[in-house]
Amino acid sequence: MDSEATSRSRTINRYLLAWFDRLLEAETGGTPEPLPKAWCVVRTIAHRASKRNWSAFLIGGAIRDLVLGGAAKTPRDFDIVLCNATQAEIAAEFSDLPLVRRTRLGGLRYDCGEVFVDIWPLEETFAVRNKKAVKIQDVTKHAFLDLEAVAVEISLGMGKPRQIIENGFTRAVLTRTLEVNYEQNPFPEVCVVKAIRTATGLTLFMGDSLVEYIRSRDWDLNALVEAQKYHYGDIFLNEFQLRDVLEIVSGWNGKNGKLSLNSLISQRGPKEELSLRGILS
Repeated sequence: MDSEATSRSRTINRYLLAWFDRLLEAETGGTPEPLPKAWCVVRTIAHRASKRNWSAFLIGGAIRDLVLGGAAKTPRDFDIVLCNATQAEIAAEFSDLPLVRRTRLGGLRYDCGEVFVDIWPLEETFAVRNKKAVKIQDVTKHAFLDLEAVAVEISLGMGKPRQIIENGFTRAVLTRTLEVNYEQNPFPEVCVVKAIRTATGLTLFMGDSLVEYIRSRDWDLNALVEAQKYHYGDIFLNEFQLRDVLEIVSGWNGKNGKLSLNSLISQRGPKEELSLRGILS
């Protein structure tokens, strides 16, 4: 990483540290500025976890959206990992919150009004199950996309600098390019749909490893639709749109630079469109 990139990387870290210090200030005796209501949920859960002496980290997509788009837009959900708590202990502590379901990957999903919150005991996250010794770094190493391979410590009263742990996240932000961080995810259909949605929703490039991941597989369109229903509770890419996106990726040769789905979708003529432009709306 050159000096300019290093400087920009440090700027990202400073921004995150300042944001989370401000977010959590209300529980440490300060007078915080008004914050988006959804983010106050993170503060409340961090406070309750700290009372139980649980080390807490916010991970993944909410941090991605915060860095790339600011806090004005409410995240779809928050993913929080507690490093020294069991699933039974978490269920008991947060029994007052409406439990939506237990996730397929070991977390507990709660409905917190404006936003869903998934809370995971570290030992139950899919990538570290059955390992004798696990640490929060294992979570970022095993995120499917590099742009979600990030964790920020939200514990209170630490008496030490807040941790930011990442595995390619900063590079992805600086280059605005999505790459595969860890391929062996048990739900590949969710991974590819998430990659398409992230790339188009945030106007990002798709890197070589992600392009190869998508075009090296024979995807079942119906399975990709069903994956959306389960993971998002909605369908934002129908079978026709999925087919056309997969054709775009499969036909990409890389000679003209990085793959931008947004640009290629926008260039499609009326006869080819098949409502693809709806992806960008």
